[in-house]
Amino acid sequence: MSGLIKTNPAGFVHTPTFKIAIPEVIALRVYGQIPVSEIKFTRRNIYDHYGYRCCYCGEKFQTSDLNLEHIIPVSRGGQSTWNNVVTSCIPCNIEKGDRLPQEAGMKLLIKPTRPRWKGAQSLVLPTFLKIKTSWQKFIDNAYWNSEIEE
Repeated sequence: MSGLIKTNPAGFVHTPTFKIAIPEVIALRVYGQIPVSEIKFTRRNIYDHYGYRCCYCGEKFQTSDLNLEHIIPVSRGGQSTWNNVVTSCIPCNIEKGDRLPQEAGMKLLIKPTRPRWKGAQSLVLPTFLKIKTSWQKFIDNAYWNSEIEE
């Protein structure tokens, strides 16, 4: 058994007759571009896009104290789109009711917008992840040698 790997920090894939060491790092050397993608119109993405803030009073809230607000109410022809849905706190939502903001004497402090896809920036690892030592040289290389957007 000389020359065989007996221990491997990442473990092994076992077959009936042998085992294969799982690599800790796979370096991708050549790739095309990450495809441009639309950000899906989901509750989580809408809350993230507006930073968990009420677009009328500007205060930050927990998800349990926020809801989705149609600027032009559905009952008046408003649609569920990035340009018509924002986050609002429950008191502001109740105050506005089934009216347009100007009819309720309210003003949007945060304008409705469609979020932009940020490409590879969206794939950045969260800072709370513990990075394996064997990965560090690849992460350092990506940090120092990636193009910075203007």
